[in-house]
Amino acid sequence: MSKSEASRQDGLELNQALWDVRARIHGSTAEDRFYDVESFLAGRQTLYQLERDLAGEVAGRDLLHLQCHFGMDTLNWARLGARVTGVDFSPVAIERARELAVKAGLAATFVQADTQRLPASLAGEFDLVVATYGVLCWIGDVRAWMRNAAMTLRPGGDLILVDMHPAFQAVSSIDPLVVDWPYGGGQAHSETETGTYADPALRTPAQETIQYPHSLGEIVTAAADAGLTVKHLGEHIATEFDPRGFLPQSPDGLYRLPFGDSHLPIMYSLHASATAKLLRADDNRVCKLCILNLARPVTFSVMRRWHRSSSLNGDSRLSAKKKLWERPIHVRAAYYGYFVVICTIFRLTAAEALGDEIGTPEVLITTAVTTILFAAMIEIAHRRNSRRTTP
Repeated sequence: MSKSEASRQDGLELNQALWDVRARIHGSTAEDRFYDVESFLAGRQTLYQLERDLAGEVAGRDLLHLQCHFGMDTLNWARLGARVTGVDFSPVAIERARELAVKAGLAATFVQADTQRLPASLAGEFDLVVATYGVLCWIGDVRAWMRNAAMTLRPGGDLILVDMHPAFQAVSSIDPLVVDWPYGGGQAHSETETGTYADPALRTPAQETIQYPHSLGEIVTAAADAGLTVKHLGEHIATEFDPRGFLPQSPDGLYRLPFGDSHLPIMYSLHASATAKLLRADDNRVCKLCILNLARPVTFSVMRRWHRSSSLNGDSRLSAKKKLWERPIHVRAAYYGYFVVICTIFRLTAAEALGDEIGTPEVLITTAVTTILFAAMIEIAHRRNSRRTTP
């Protein structure tokens, strides 16, 4: 493990300790600004209009919520009709999320994992990946985060990221205006937390944390490097809520960050999509079967033509199989090797077109071994036949 990887692992453990505490206390006090569990169970919608507009219609879609905390927003996506899975690195948060799902009577799956190293079982399983508010400042490797988010998407799937703008995160107070946090760069910064944004009056034991500033350019570049196509990038100077507790509320009810005669952005929103492939196995099982079943006759047709064009006596009226047995053993071995390669190529081609599991190494090895055994059986049968017909 490199020094930077070790540093990120240390930061992960420190941050998990903080969020374990927060997962226990959030929603437990009357003054909690965000996590009123009783009103949630009564039907309160915790999602904001910004992420709902970006996500669009979610009913019937498979949705992955990254850094889901104890699941209130995840379950509200389920209320909108999505089939939801929430991921968080805190075991306390995941346990509480599962309990909350039972109380709310909503179907949801919750997985404990680091969003920079998601389990392979999530690969290609989702139409929509969502992460909102207080996301990337806890992520040491934003490129890994984007790669993992992209990995979970089906072809054509969407990533929706709504988070605090780097310019807003750099500001610690507005009267007077104090800027004490880097705009970007991704370097680890140690901070000691003694409370929570959810209830500023609530004190918690001092906990060292590691946070990371990422610029907007670094975030968008990471998305592009992960193979995602950016469809929308928004910067928002007015929001429905005050995420850090020091913004003035305007007469229209929205919160803004004043800067001279203007305002600085408080949030940004990113909508990016995974590249769509020609076909999708989950959407069209018939096409999958057609490609796999066409591979066999096409392969035999190619081999038969090869037999005829390379026969010893040039007599195309003779059976291709009969001509093959007249050849030396090393020629027959090369023929069967060719057969294995052709079958494997067809398998790989089908896997690439369909994005399905048929291209995994285990399946390809099985295909090759099965083909070799098939060829061996033919060789044995024809040798026995040759002995019977020899005068």
